[in-house]
Amino acid sequence: MMKGAKQLRNMIYNILENSDAVSGVTLKNSPNSSTLLLDRADGKGRMTFHTLFPGLTLAFIFVNAPVWPESDENSNLKPLLINYCVSGRSELLLDDGSYIYLKENDFCVSEQTAQKEYIFPTRQYQGIKIYFDLPFAKKGTKKSPSPCHFFYSPAVNF
Repeated sequence: MMKGAKQLRNMIYNILENSDAVSGVTLKNSPNSSTLLLDRADGKGRMTFHTLFPGLTLAFIFVNAPVWPESDENSNLKPLLINYCVSGRSELLLDDGSYIYLKENDFCVSEQTAQKEYIFPTRQYQGIKIYFDLPFAKKGTKKSPSPCHFFYSPAVNF
């Protein structure tokens, strides 16, 4: 395995393993994904992680609970993250003392994790997290036989 791929795999692996050690959270691995399951008296939830290619991991989040506890060890891991709220609301206090508030169709970019827990005031949340390892992703695209291009095109109404 290449160094960058191993670093990202270890980062995602560490996030999952650290989260599995939190009370009420269980890790389930399958051949194509890993899922964190929240099962507590006050609610349930699921985060399913898919590594699309080395340097990019996508997580789909579904929560029906007021909080999702975060591992203290995960605050040492600093992946570049894009958090997108599909529905509901999410609030979190970051390592540097700042807050992030996400409501439907909001997104944020950060390199920090939540302190202690993610808060869901509406008790329902659906979102997407995208984890990037930019240095490795750049190296990977130089070696790929066909370049990978990302673009955004807004919907057009006629």
